[in-house]
Amino acid sequence: LRRYGRRPARVRSFTARAVSRTVVMLSFSAPGTDGTNPPVARAYRIAESRRQIRTAAAFLRSPALCHRACHFNLSSVGTPIMLAVTHLRPRTTYHFAIAAYDNVSHELGLRSATVSVKTP
Repeated sequence: LRRYGRRPARVRSFTARAVSRTVVMLSFSAPGTDGTNPPVARAYRIAESRRQIRTAAAFLRSPALCHRACHFNLSSVGTPIMLAVTHLRPRTTYHFAIAAYDNVSHELGLRSATVSVKTP
C-alpha cells in the first residue's frame, strides 16, 4: 500500500566515471520520498551489471550494491552523493541503474536511466 499515493522521484543526474583500473565513482542527486518533495530519500537500490539494464525486470535481477540497499545520512533533497564501486575488473564495461526507496513504506521508486562505463 502506497503511503499518500506517492513514491520517490526518479534519481536524476546519475553518472559513472572510471577513476582507476578497478574503481568507478558513481554520483547522483538525492530525490525526495514524495516525488520531488521532502523528506529526502535515504536508501537506494543500485544495480550493477555487465549487461545493459534495459527493463525493470533486468534492474531487479541485477546484483545490488551494499547488500540490497545503500543508506546515506542526508538532510535535504538535491544533496549530491558519491559512491566508489571497488574491486572491478580492468578493461571491462559496467552498467549501473538506481532507484530510491521510500523512507516509510520502503517502496522502490522508478529506476534511473542506465549509465555505462569502461574501466581502463
